[in-house]
Amino acid sequence: MAFAHPSGLSLKANVVWFLAGTAFYAASQWLLAITLARQSGPAAVGVFNMATAIATPVLVLSQLCLRQVMVTDVAGRYAFRDYLNLRLILTCAAFAVIVPVILILGYRGMEAAAMAAFALGRASESVSDIYYGRLQSRGRLDRVALFLVIRSFLTLSLSAAAFWLSKSLLVAALAFAAASFAAQAVVRITERSAVTDHPRRRGRWQKLYGLSLMRHATPLAFSQFFVSLNSYSPRFVLERFGGVSLVGQYGAVEYFISVGSLVVAALGQAASPQLAHANHHGDRRRFIRLTLVIAGITALVGAMAVILTMFCGKAVIQVFYGAAFMPAAAAFTPLVLGAAVSYLASIMGYVTTTIGQFSGLTWRSIVVLVASVVAAAVGVSLYGLAGMSISSGVSGAVSIGLAINFLRRNAARAGKRDLARASVPQILDA
Repeated sequence: MAFAHPSGLSLKANVVWFLAGTAFYAASQWLLAITLARQSGPAAVGVFNMATAIATPVLVLSQLCLRQVMVTDVAGRYAFRDYLNLRLILTCAAFAVIVPVILILGYRGMEAAAMAAFALGRASESVSDIYYGRLQSRGRLDRVALFLVIRSFLTLSLSAAAFWLSKSLLVAALAFAAASFAAQAVVRITERSAVTDHPRRRGRWQKLYGLSLMRHATPLAFSQFFVSLNSYSPRFVLERFGGVSLVGQYGAVEYFISVGSLVVAALGQAASPQLAHANHHGDRRRFIRLTLVIAGITALVGAMAVILTMFCGKAVIQVFYGAAFMPAAAAFTPLVLGAAVSYLASIMGYVTTTIGQFSGLTWRSIVVLVASVVAAAVGVSLYGLAGMSISSGVSGAVSIGLAINFLRRNAARAGKRDLARASVPQILDA
């Protein structure tokens, strides 16, 4: 079954390339965490993870999900320059928000400075992401993978070397930010021809299109903001119960869980353009078939992850992190079991996004977030770190249910539209 992209690589090729690139990047982040763990222990890993937890939801909101909007913009309503200019402005605004948030949460001194520097690196990644969206919409995830490999090499080598030489988390964070900006420069220089696409709009008209794009993407952006909060809210719950050290314990397991997330992301990103095209042209049979294919693969990935963790989990934690992280080993299998449910929820999120109808997504995301936070608070209070699996399982199940209901209602609306169109010729003939 070859789901070939209209102008790029096949689904299989795009999945393989994107999976390779994201796996390389995730491995670099994991190796950086191991470096921090071996040199400074769980606290340093906790700071690194909390910086990501604070920065990511704010950056996700500022991104306005422009990458997904670009992929679903099959008709070419907006030019690449519209997407890029809006991303640059909002990313700067997001970083101006992140720093005060770090201070409001009570972090001070070198710890707060290191978090801000790590967040600056994440902000740079956000700008590169808009170029990745252009390549994804053309079915060229092989080039995205190449840029991810370059970013991985730069951020890992510079950050690890800086930390090893200085023994300072702040110096490592600054090196991380510098490497991220260098990687962004490579992307912008290589893909600079993209900015000259669609030169027809200048000045006032371009600004109007930028405002129109913001208005169009805002519902999806708020939805993804709450989805991101749902992903990172458990870290805040853990931080309140056990400090950054407990967050570091969770982070040790989370890097292994992210391996499955990479497969899901590769499937979702590679299939999104094809799902969008199938929906745009009313090919519901192909849309459903492709959805079932990627959902089935996702379920298989989750099952394999649980089985592997049951047999190898404790040994893996001991080998890579050491005795200080053994509390995480005891919670490994339950956490992966909860993650398997979240994998399916994530793939269904990709599917619903390709419909291109973003109204109503915000309230559904809020429902999932509330369920996640309540389940996390109850689970951690009763079972400690292992209780985080309850949060993943509950929020994932709620998200899947809402996604299926959305798709069912959208199919019913599409059926009514088709019936109305079909009845017009009959009326004219009469």
